[in-house]
Amino acid sequence: MNRRLRNRSGSNAMEFALTLPVFIGLMFALIDFGWYFANNAILDIAVHAGCREASLVDPVTGDFATAAQTKMQEIIDIVPQSCSSNCVIEIDDVGVVPARSVSCTITATHKPFVDFWPTPTELSSATLVRFEWQRAI
Repeated sequence: MNRRLRNRSGSNAMEFALTLPVFIGLMFALIDFGWYFANNAILDIAVHAGCREASLVDPVTGDFATAAQTKMQEIIDIVPQSCSSNCVIEIDDVGVVPARSVSCTITATHKPFVDFWPTPTELSSATLVRFEWQRAI
């Protein structure tokens, strides 16, 4: 059997040219989603730490909302891109003794890093922590 040899010069370059846009698109999508999840994780950490800090303050005599907001802002300032001036922080006390709790929420507008792939435009995190001080007002 006599096989004819084909001229394959340039086939590698052609395959590379066809797969490069797909590879770059996947890489940019990975960067955008990684940026989204990293910022969301920072907000989760901030809201949990702030609510925990507020739960240690006596809600009858102390200012738990200021304690929570200060702690949240301290953590957010570590990575200011996660929650810049567009950040909304809400802190409320809910429930009655013996289940009086503090509810903390952070909502922010998400700014994509590369803006190649559509990611959600809003980040939000919320938590509820029971006050350590449980006594009637």
